Amino acid sequence: MIRFEHFALNLDDPHAIADWYVANFDCRILSKMEGAPFTVFLGDGQGRVFWEIYHNAKAPLSAVRDTHPAAYHLAFYVDDLDAVRDKVVAAGGTFLEEVNTPSGSRLVMMRDPWGIAVQVCQRIPPFLTE
Repeated sequence: MIRFEHFALNLDDPHAIADWYVANFDCRILSKMEGAPFTVFLGDGQGRVFWEIYHNAKAPLSAVRDTHPAAYHLAFYVDDLDAVRDKVVAAGGTFLEEVNTPSGSRLVMMRDPWGIAVQVCQRIPPFLTE
């Protein structure tokens, strides 16, 4: 069996980033290193690991601010897209665009305070059912 575990980014201040995602996207800190490289594994609201963030001084930082959001982004399925969009903007995120698809899906692209592209989704039909 092969299953996806996580996506990793080398970033400044991984602990602050993790705390922001816990506060704004109901993520969970699954593992956190207090010393270098300050690795944090984040899980979604159900506790499934999906993201590793760290600051490894031996490697270049991930160019999240310099990369178009269509190149890569985190995506979260939400029940109330408008409420989550407003919460993210109030917490220092930046609204970029909203796309409404012919099927009725709504997709909102934003950036978090560190420049990481984040999409909030209400898909018709949803990919996730739980």
